[in-house]
Amino acid sequence: NFARVKVTPLQKKFSGSVVRARIHITMAEPTPTSKSGQTLMPLSKGSKDKSSSTEGNDSNHHEKEKITYYHPFHTWKIGGIIKDTFCASVDERDGIYYLELTNRKPTTSNNDLNTDASSPLFVEKASKLQPGTLVTGVITSVSAQNKGIWIQVCPGVSGFISGLELSKDATILNNMSKYYKVGGRICCCVMEKQKSNNKKKYASDTCVQLSALLYQEKNKSESSSGFNFKVTKPLRGDLHIARVNRFIKSHHAPSLMLDLRGNFQCRCDITELDEVGDWVNMPLGREILANVGIEKETGPSSRDNSGQKNIIVTDEEQDTAEELKDDDDSDEEQIG
Repeated sequence: NFARVKVTPLQKKFSGSVVRARIHITMAEPTPTSKSGQTLMPLSKGSKDKSSSTEGNDSNHHEKEKITYYHPFHTWKIGGIIKDTFCASVDERDGIYYLELTNRKPTTSNNDLNTDASSPLFVEKASKLQPGTLVTGVITSVSAQNKGIWIQVCPGVSGFISGLELSKDATILNNMSKYYKVGGRICCCVMEKQKSNNKKKYASDTCVQLSALLYQEKNKSESSSGFNFKVTKPLRGDLHIARVNRFIKSHHAPSLMLDLRGNFQCRCDITELDEVGDWVNMPLGREILANVGIEKETGPSSRDNSGQKNIIVTDEEQDTAEELKDDDDSDEEQIG
């Protein structure tokens, strides 16, 4: 299925034992003939899904469709021989040996992956992955509304990469499923545990927070030993990509609340929002043309307590309609 393949060890030493063996998706390396499986996400150019061809209406039809063109099992066939496999984990229960096999090597063939000693091949708990650890994972799903992607790091450990930690390209972030394919492999870095309102999501020891941007930044850093894995607080003048958050109350409304990297939040005043005409659904209303006028002085009441004249703001379209109506009324009076 999508997550694992059952295999039978062919060595003679296993002939007298009851053995259950499998290769998990995270422990699988594509066959040498599979060029698609060697591709790391994101794709340089977005493409449509190339799912494997399946026929029939059996119960596994939906599961087979998830084995996409970029899935490690895409070119694997039932009855095929997987060479150069070794055991990554052994568990014995009731006289039965359960083997976790892998055909991946500690030094992977992907040149884009920095495979130093901090990049583990197999871990059982998320707590074993310290901040700054480089890992790879297989994409299992893309969150709704492009919030991020879920990946599987090891058989029992999953991870979440927020969209703000995924890319700095707004085009990619607004259409993740086009550039990040289910079944594809991605390189990332383990983040520091951050305090957030979503503590329950990361409370278990089976999930870890990851960042693809930190992985890229570490590779560019000359000294990985002194690399800071914490996302620093934004400074005045910094350019950032932010995500609109409509689920928190606006501060000093009207304003638009935004999420930044590192679990930081900020506000953008309505007067600082630009290009509202290009928005399909403007969160804070539509822009209108308005006339600003000074109220005529008719006495002491025409001024407020501060001594400033009262300002009248009117809708320009409404004023134009009223002026046309007044012109029609005056014409009727002259004719009568």
